Amino acid sequence: MYDFHFGDEKHIKDNPEDFLIFCKRMLPRWINGIPDSECLAIYRTLSGINTPSPMILETGCGASTLALFLYAALNNGKVFSWDTNGSKGSFLRSVISEAICRPLGVDLYKHWTFIGFDSTSDHVGIPVIKELAIKQIFVILIHGIRLNT
Repeated sequence: MYDFHFGDEKHIKDNPEDFLIFCKRMLPRWINGIPDSECLAIYRTLSGINTPSPMILETGCGASTLALFLYAALNNGKVFSWDTNGSKGSFLRSVISEAICRPLGVDLYKHWTFIGFDSTSDHVGIPVIKELAIKQIFVILIHGIRLNT
């Protein structure tokens, strides 16, 4: 359903921002909650970091996940996304697989891990990242974190 043709791998790599917006505009409104300009701003911010094999943490997922994933896939990075709505993760997994992974020939699971749970959980939330011994991490809080008091 989301395997529309944008171009070959070279064309995508030469025009990643156009490709990102092309994929984003295929999303239904319930998961496409940010404007195109914000999605591009996320991608451009990451592009300015120039970190080899970036590790990116995201709370809340949606159109922003496309930007994060595309950047990670093109730069040998990894994205960890938390969202309490598992259906969003499942839906995005199919979109990313069909719209981005297939034309780029990349493995979805090498570049993205979706955790269908609260990011503040001590057992499966952001605190478990320390177990992976990752040194440099870029964090994006899309929907913010609700702290338990």
